Amino acid sequence: MNTPSHRYADPVLARFARAEAKRRMWDGILHDTYRLALPNQDDPALMPRGGKRDVEIFDGTAIRAVKWRRAKLHGDLFPPFRPWTRFLPDGVEADDMDPEAGRAWAVFVEDAERRFHRAIDRSNFHLEVPLALGDAMVSTGAVLIREGTPEDPLRFEAVPVSQVIPEESPDGTIRTVFRAFEVPGRDIAERWPDAKLPDDVERRVVDDPDGEFRVVEATVWEPRRRLYEYAVFILDGEHKLLKRTYRTSPWVVFRMDKATGETMGRGPVLDARADIATANKTKELILKNASIAVTGIWQAEDDGVLNPANIKLVPGAIIPKAPGSEGLKPLEAPGKFDVSQLLLKDLQEGIDAAIKGPSLPPAEGAGNRTAYEIGERRSDQMAIDVPMSLRLLSELDYPLVMRCLAILMSPAMAGSPYAISAFDLGGRRVHPVPVSPLVRYQDMADAQARNQALLLAMQVDAETTLSLVDRERYIRDFLQAHGFKATHLRPAAAPSGDGDAGMAPLFRLLGAAGDAAQAGEAAK
Repeated sequence: MNTPSHRYADPVLARFARAEAKRRMWDGILHDTYRLALPNQDDPALMPRGGKRDVEIFDGTAIRAVKWRRAKLHGDLFPPFRPWTRFLPDGVEADDMDPEAGRAWAVFVEDAERRFHRAIDRSNFHLEVPLALGDAMVSTGAVLIREGTPEDPLRFEAVPVSQVIPEESPDGTIRTVFRAFEVPGRDIAERWPDAKLPDDVERRVVDDPDGEFRVVEATVWEPRRRLYEYAVFILDGEHKLLKRTYRTSPWVVFRMDKATGETMGRGPVLDARADIATANKTKELILKNASIAVTGIWQAEDDGVLNPANIKLVPGAIIPKAPGSEGLKPLEAPGKFDVSQLLLKDLQEGIDAAIKGPSLPPAEGAGNRTAYEIGERRSDQMAIDVPMSLRLLSELDYPLVMRCLAILMSPAMAGSPYAISAFDLGGRRVHPVPVSPLVRYQDMADAQARNQALLLAMQVDAETTLSLVDRERYIRDFLQAHGFKATHLRPAAAPSGDGDAGMAPLFRLLGAAGDAAQAGEAAK
């Protein structure tokens, strides 16, 4: 609804109306895209609950590609029931700590990470986050994180994109978020226990508990105070039910990609919308042509004897006709549609590439796939997959973890088995900050690049390379870059001077791998 901003006297609601007018311009293109690629997450207001949302789907390539990519993102970013983030001290370099403080920090951070991931796995996180990832693949994903009870501290809600009205800050991030939706009167007290209902609203709730109220949640960023002002309004009468202040936003709104000057995101599914619509229409025409080919179009002379309404075209049927008449005969189709199969295949491959990214060579096919070819194709895949995923770092991973930490470290969670306290460092209370799992991709890529450089150097001069490389530090860095925990490694020993001898077995193995890579390069 395009509501003029002067309708509301409250400045927050007037700001909401201006943001909503811009947001509603996206409804048409988003509905068309969701209808073809994510029909089950389309605007609930446009389709009754439990309704058939796939009646217009003839080609399911986009639906399958979105589910595949969403599951992959979920597994890469937040693998269920596995630790997927680690913490560093805020404002302090862990390497600069003295040995005693470093050991204390290691114990603290191991306990904090365990409590954090237990709270995540205890919640509905892994049920709601994939829904928001699917929304981000189309346009903009949104997750609302509320504080729960000490026994169940985190509550996540994936908010439909149709209800999200974002406002971009000058720094390019989405901080101010409005949500407009309808709530039954009986749910108001459960959603917002501290809400103060006006007398007329209370009477309406008592008289009709299932009656719907048009509600606006406003989370407004205050840059001067570095705080978020949270308020809930009932639009009918501009009643403000409550007002709170947060240091971290309860909203996590993120985009995989966007266009210059726009607030809403443009994900890979939205970019492939034209191909998805064309493939769906092509498949529809193919099916219609197939139905004509199977059942045919028939004509008959109106001779007063033949009644087409009584004819059933089934095997073995005997159809009577008048002597001398042609009776019932098929009508020849005007043309063939065989070329559509080639067009459809190209469209489906393009949709898969746009949504999934570059693929590895198939497991079955003509010719044997060499290890070098597999490695190069994997490098091409990571070159596109990693930057696309790293875009989620600033808008998804960091705000999500910081919001969860703020809840787990709040006084309301005292006594909870998931509560996390600040780390005491010389009288200073140090808070943990997350290191994204996305960074692990970059660490692994850097480790592979170092490994490749080492192989090339060995081919030039193995003896000089052996004398320059620190064996223990190289292996430590390589293991940690690939996820090996530092707590499982022995303390670093002082250099012994026998690096050449100790490195020999390792570099013999690396040298053999380098010979294989060189042979693959020559073959290419």
